[in-house]
Amino acid sequence: MRSGRALLATVVAAVLAAGGLGGCAVNPATGEKVFTGGVTGAQEKAVGRKVHAQILGELGPRYEDEELQTYVNSVGQLLARTTERRDLEYTFTVVDSDTINAFAVPGGYIYITRGLLALFGDEAELAGVLGHELGHITALHYARGQGQAILAQIGVLAADILAQQAGAGGAVRNALDDLTGTAAFAYLRSHSRENEYESDDLGIRYIARAGYDTYGVARMLAKIRARARLQARLAGRSPDEIDRFDYTATHPAPAKRVRRALDNAARTPVRDPMVAREIYLEKIDGLFYGGSPEQGFVRGREFVHPTLRFRFSVPETFTLHNTPKTVIASGSGGAQISLWLHGRGQTRSAAEFLRGRWAGKLSLGRIEELTVNGQPAATARAAAQSARGAVDVRILVVGSDADRVYETIFVFPGGRGSGLEAAYREVAASLRELTVSEAATYRPRRIAVVEARPGDTQQSLARRMAVEKRPLEHFRVLNGLEPGDRIVPGRLLKLVVE
Repeated sequence: MRSGRALLATVVAAVLAAGGLGGCAVNPATGEKVFTGGVTGAQEKAVGRKVHAQILGELGPRYEDEELQTYVNSVGQLLARTTERRDLEYTFTVVDSDTINAFAVPGGYIYITRGLLALFGDEAELAGVLGHELGHITALHYARGQGQAILAQIGVLAADILAQQAGAGGAVRNALDDLTGTAAFAYLRSHSRENEYESDDLGIRYIARAGYDTYGVARMLAKIRARARLQARLAGRSPDEIDRFDYTATHPAPAKRVRRALDNAARTPVRDPMVAREIYLEKIDGLFYGGSPEQGFVRGREFVHPTLRFRFSVPETFTLHNTPKTVIASGSGGAQISLWLHGRGQTRSAAEFLRGRWAGKLSLGRIEELTVNGQPAATARAAAQSARGAVDVRILVVGSDADRVYETIFVFPGGRGSGLEAAYREVAASLRELTVSEAATYRPRRIAVVEARPGDTQQSLARRMAVEKRPLEHFRVLNGLEPGDRIVPGRLLKLVVE
């Protein structure tokens, strides 16, 4: 198991090994000189090949829908032929993850999650995000100069929005980073504000050359913004913070990016532009929404993994988020709970596993051995300092199987009344393995494309949405609708169904 930071370190090492330090190049997209450390196109390709499999391991496996993979690749290849860099063989991959993300690495490797595909409503929007990621590659954004180490470019369309979606308070993120070295997606911080704007501009350039509707970029960004505002509401936060949020002082606020993309599209008209709405919706009909059986899925405040056959629940005030490596629950005041799966290895007991994992990292209190739903377990408390102050930590290890140990880490702001002990008791009571028949009762949710009928309204269609909270808002976000928009009979719309 490797953290986002470990992945970044691997990519950096690969670039350093490939090119060493020193050297400038001409930015193919702008004609300006940029510092690249002397890395050549051939060396970029080697870097991409080296990290491709590891990236999929970190962010989610390749989505097992070959027709959809072929479709996304065909759009990407069309756009790639319009770029200034024809020396690369581009690879476009749909990742089986419900996070809202797309990114690129050197050598022409571009990734998009199925969660982001579910959000889009036409092919021009898909082209917009793929064009943006191509812009990161053509503009050589993987390199940093001014005497710094060379960093492999991991382009992120919406790292700021992804951070908001995760909902974790800064103190907790820093605490987990300090304690475990597994700050999820920490490497997503690497792009500057100027790089994101430049990639937006280049994305519009490339989709215009390919004949797509240039307003697709603005629609794409607006939908990501709307999704982030909904996630903020679901987490009990103000949706307006999405536009105020400035991730590590580099990423532009989403509202500003939308306005900028609209202005750019108006200056880049395309005669008879392609939108391909019906084609796109046909391709994503049946797409997993939320979790998949192989990744597990969130049902309200319960997480269920039907393939690995386990489940647990968190307190009502927490919001669950599934990532490829861990399940994270974010609560008020920056509290966070994360659950990991490990192999027990050579340790003989849960207590020995806990001690071995955390010796030298935390000053643990007494390790208590207990039983959790029939399985041997161990728990201990600790206090630690994060970048924003003291935090209380409790670790729970459950499991006797040498191939599977459940490790739950509770990190709460320090002090009495934090709710740590109540959360610990609830999670411990709910964590259990499922029988085969129990696991079979949980079915994944999917995107269903339906044709609006006479008399349909936003409210009536929203009642068919298989989501626990705010179904009307989910329906609007999924279909790019405003509250006053009328449902036109015959229009294709997306629902979430089981």
